[in-house]
Amino acid sequence: MDNLIDYADFKKDIANGFSELISEFDLELILIRNGLYILRGKNCILKFTFDRGDVFCEFKKTSDDIHTLGYGVFPVLKFLHSAVKINISYDPGLQLLEYAKVISEHLKNVLNGDFSWLNEFLNSESELNKIMGYILENLSYHHPISKKMRSGDESWKQDFQKYIQENNIELS
Repeated sequence: MDNLIDYADFKKDIANGFSELISEFDLELILIRNGLYILRGKNCILKFTFDRGDVFCEFKKTSDDIHTLGYGVFPVLKFLHSAVKINISYDPGLQLLEYAKVISEHLKNVLNGDFSWLNEFLNSESELNKIMGYILENLSYHHPISKKMRSGDESWKQDFQKYIQENNIELS
């Protein structure tokens, strides 16, 4: 991912926002290239990218290629702790603080190297991609399920399950 908007304080904001986790897990902050930093620990890597005003934070195994996609912190949080709410901000510094908060409060096990959830998570993500692909290809932009999905109304999932059952649709 290319760094399309400069974030001069990216390194400093990662170091400050994650200072407690850096200390607790003996993480090392490393610049890979402009717009891409990692916090490398003994059991886990946190990968940070910045693009178009948004910060992305992903978990990676220490054996993973740093340039491939990781496992997004917020999708992992939603998978492991579906009831936890996140605060979405358009400010990159606040985005980093939210990542640090949810990791500190709910996902320290991953920093300790617990990837026991990974296969189930990947299956769930694959299934979600199939569903979203179906919706985007087969339902109009104005379909109630599409509208709910775009607005963040989680009830679209139940509506979609009802829709495919009523219409005898099997996703492949």
